[in-house]
Amino acid sequence: MRMDEEHSGRLDREGIAALNHMEEALELLDGCGDGSDVGAHLDLAICRLRDLIESKGIEVTPRSTQSS
Repeated sequence: MRMDEEHSGRLDREGIAALNHMEEALELLDGCGDGSDVGAHLDLAICRLRDLIESKGIEVTPRSTQSS
């Protein structure tokens, strides 16, 4: 297996898992309602990770359309 394929496979599995956890954490932070900028930083990190995953040709379902 080539190194790129190995990393892409890990990004497919672990990157998407991390993305899901980050999105769940953002929902929890949004529910706190304290106006902290932590949620904004996490949202930016989510966007960057989603872009990275998608740049590798891996389809990512937007959180708003995923079933719980």
